[in-house]
Amino acid sequence: MNNNLLLATLLARSYLSDAVVEKIDNLASLDINWKEVTGLIQHHRISGLCLETLRKLNHPSIPTELIYTLQTECTQSTRNALVLMNALHKLIELIQSQGIEVACFKGVVAAQLIYGQLSMRNFSDIDLFVRPADHAATEHLLIENGFRITNRYDDAYQSSLRDDQRRANVDLHWGVPPQELNLTSHLLWDNISTIDIGNQAIPTFSFADTLLLTAVNAIKEYWDSHLYRFCDLAELIHRHPQPDWNAIFRRAEQLGCQRTLFAALIVSEKLLGAPIPRDVTNMLSNHHELDPIVDELIKQLEQSHLNSGDESYRKPKVVNSHKHYFLLLQDTLGRKLQFWLQWALTPGAADRELISLPRRLSGLYYLVRPIRLLLQRNHQERNIRL
Repeated sequence: MNNNLLLATLLARSYLSDAVVEKIDNLASLDINWKEVTGLIQHHRISGLCLETLRKLNHPSIPTELIYTLQTECTQSTRNALVLMNALHKLIELIQSQGIEVACFKGVVAAQLIYGQLSMRNFSDIDLFVRPADHAATEHLLIENGFRITNRYDDAYQSSLRDDQRRANVDLHWGVPPQELNLTSHLLWDNISTIDIGNQAIPTFSFADTLLLTAVNAIKEYWDSHLYRFCDLAELIHRHPQPDWNAIFRRAEQLGCQRTLFAALIVSEKLLGAPIPRDVTNMLSNHHELDPIVDELIKQLEQSHLNSGDESYRKPKVVNSHKHYFLLLQDTLGRKLQFWLQWALTPGAADRELISLPRRLSGLYYLVRPIRLLLQRNHQERNIRL
């Protein structure tokens, strides 16, 4: 890791030990490329955390231009957050008025629960969670009240909608992505809690489930890694320093994301010095089967700011393939077998690119997929023979 990115990881934390402050002082005194540091902070969406740290340190080597840039960005983020918070209040009331159970997570909730203030986390949409049976009705309700559908992602269990007048984007989830993890997300409804945001009780998930979903969010897209997702996890642990870790691990096992949690914790500790209890870190050190996952995530984080629009950037850099990455994250042999079966039978983007079908005929993609995989395998075998 180069000094510029290392400095960004040291600044992106609210728990500053004397050792971390000394490292920051030493790096800031070197010939640092501050323009690149600024770009990295913006790319990894950690402006709020870094600004708070820079204000605490007041180091003479820190350029005033960097402080001004981060202040301007945080001010704009706060304005956007207030717009979304007001839209969230109205959406919760609207959906609940129809007798539909709804929960909010990430975005506004993360800013309040993890950081205690909206300016500390950049977000651009509202993430709502409803039961699968309620998704179509909720989507229709939003359309009736000024929203339009911008995208549907069946493999991510969500539709995206926008209200141009309110300048509000909503991701309406009926499950938890990524599809490859096959989380038992219906269990999330067992532990609904509330959080006060702008003097309104907003339904959300329990602390344990929020921590697990934060870990899932951190590593679900290894090809699009950003530090803020791991900062969310580290800061959540810092803000709630004495959780029942055994209960969290049991809950992770229920949801099917225990290895996912372990991998996210390891990366957060390695890059950000996440304040994880010693007995937990000792336990995590025994999970060497996750080394390729951890190495992949760190390598992607180190190089993500260099990615271009070329689809090749989605290719893994350490593990063998996309399938191998998610296979390593399956908790049990049964889940591994389920993963392979799901991969073989569930339509994906490549199947939809092969043939375009109207939504009412989308079920036919289940027939298209095995045919496409068979043709692909024959093509590969023919190329090998040649």
